[in-house]
Amino acid sequence: MEQNKRTQTARKTPPQKKKMSKKSKWRRRKRIAIVCLPFVAVILLAVLAVGTVASAKIDNYSVSGTKKYTAEQVWTASGLEKGKSMFFSSLSEAEKNITTKLPYIESVTIKRKLPGTMTITVVQSKAELALQINNEWLLVNSSGKVIDNLGAKQPEAKVMQLKLPKAKKYELGQVIEFDLKEDELSPIDVCKDLLAQVEKTELKGKITAVDITDPEDVTLVYDGRIRLHIGMPTDLASKLGLAAGAVKHEDEINPTQTGEINLTVLQEAYFRPDREKESKKDTTEQKNDKKN
Repeated sequence: MEQNKRTQTARKTPPQKKKMSKKSKWRRRKRIAIVCLPFVAVILLAVLAVGTVASAKIDNYSVSGTKKYTAEQVWTASGLEKGKSMFFSSLSEAEKNITTKLPYIESVTIKRKLPGTMTITVVQSKAELALQINNEWLLVNSSGKVIDNLGAKQPEAKVMQLKLPKAKKYELGQVIEFDLKEDELSPIDVCKDLLAQVEKTELKGKITAVDITDPEDVTLVYDGRIRLHIGMPTDLASKLGLAAGAVKHEDEINPTQTGEINLTVLQEAYFRPDREKESKKDTTEQKNDKKN
């Protein structure tokens, strides 16, 4: 019985912990330091980065690629300000501000350059088309953005002229908007499709005007002197192929000939010179004189 009590007492007594030597303690601390050091470094770097972001201010800017506007005009249009934080200034908003306020700029790229410089690279916009809308001539780029309003002034001859239906909205720096029915293509898109087909023919580079005032009765002008009456903008490959052949034939006869090629009937191209119209007009006037 007494033996059992001694056994139970021995079991209840916790084992004595071994004392660590100074050398073991040092090794343990070293292991902990090795494990913790990377985390401490990351935290310090994060604090340093936050401090750098908070303290980085815009103190300078550079602008490249601009010809129409000065560097100062581009910077002012961006809405960015010196002294403001580099990293809390919205670059996408600044880029949009520039392309909207300065219509002759097609696209903009803004980058941050430490310690405090904003670099602005712009791409100039090109007047692809001159549109006559609501008795005003507008210069428009390939995406349909209005880059200039000429009013009643005629555009330069080198810019292709395009007549369109009444526009819903046309503002400088904005893409032209039209009142469209559901699934109806924008007149600008119709023009793009039409000119894309022209590029596949010998008419390439020779179309000087397009009239889409009535989307169901389209007319092109070749070399400023021969009208190509397309009618409905369907079967364009066939119609434009016939037009190219007819124009080539007429140019071989007379390279300064003026008139109209009617392509409204499928697989047919009928050329009527302007002198024929004048002749008919003169004949009609002579008949009227005889009656009188």
